[in-house]
Amino acid sequence: MSTSNTDIMLAPGESGHYSRSFRPNLLLFWLRDTYLVTNKRLALKCANTIFGFIPLGFEEKSIPMGSIAGVNSSFKVKPVRLLFAGFIAAVMLFMGLSALAGGAVGGLFLLLAGTFFAAIAANSIMASLSVTNNGGGVNEVTVSILDKAALDDFKNKATEYIYSASAGGISWQQAYASNSEGFQNSMGQPQGHIAPQSHLAQSEPTIPPRLPNQGTGNSGW
Repeated sequence: MSTSNTDIMLAPGESGHYSRSFRPNLLLFWLRDTYLVTNKRLALKCANTIFGFIPLGFEEKSIPMGSIAGVNSSFKVKPVRLLFAGFIAAVMLFMGLSALAGGAVGGLFLLLAGTFFAAIAANSIMASLSVTNNGGGVNEVTVSILDKAALDDFKNKATEYIYSASAGGISWQQAYASNSEGFQNSMGQPQGHIAPQSHLAQSEPTIPPRLPNQGTGNSGW
């Protein structure tokens, strides 16, 4: 996806490298979370929800590129929600089918309610992206389990940009040699810095100057 299609505002001198959009969960399939890798940061714009299915605006997180220690993707399961919503869904679906078999119109409502709770139960299994900073803190975001493959692809691309600065595998030193943005690397050094020498040159001992002789003869008494 072209970074120009994202709704994340870039700072002056900042350029986007790679972005993907994800469904936040199975119920809110029409909403999209946006994850973006730029030359300066990792930006995550996620939908806020109440109880996992009531949308309430968006939240944007920005992690500076130099502070990222690692990016990981995994499965995330909420067992309490899974068991509770799954039990409610099974009961309502069973009651709805029984009601429809008896000719009751209310069975249709029970089937719809059971389907809704079944979606909530399925939404308890999600794919998560964890970003660990240099201090050990973790920022975690979740998306629909159906987008797990796309999330893995984003994680791989983000890791590639974080550790090599380009899709071609250019090292940080080579990338900063031609850097025109002036942003800092992970060590906080601007472009064009000189790497420290492996051995420090030892200074030669200083020899004090010799004083001229004040006299050539011995003094007599």
